[in-house]
Amino acid sequence: MRYDEVIPGLVAMLEKEPWFQSWPRSKKLIVNRDVRGRIALIIPKQLRKELEKAVMDFARERMEALQPWVYPVVGRVFKEEILPPLPSAPQFEINKRFPHVVVVERLLHGNEWATVA
Repeated sequence: MRYDEVIPGLVAMLEKEPWFQSWPRSKKLIVNRDVRGRIALIIPKQLRKELEKAVMDFARERMEALQPWVYPVVGRVFKEEILPPLPSAPQFEINKRFPHVVVVERLLHGNEWATVA
């Protein structure tokens, strides 16, 4: 998969997921894209358990098709409460139909910048 196909590919995958159809529009689903172009999902801290499990299953199984542009399985989903406050970073809606899904560019914190080199 090419770099420019990742976000459209993710959108196509999300559209087919039953859990995504019931995603509360008031809660943001954040797609973090790092400086290497790899993506991970950040889910709200107050998300229904059944949605959380579905997102985890999706990340483990379906996101594999987005290789090499995804994090290893262990790092594909984060919950907001385990992250520090999100710094301002370039971001955009994934598309007009899903304003509750945003892509945040280069969300690194702490000493993670050292791992980029």
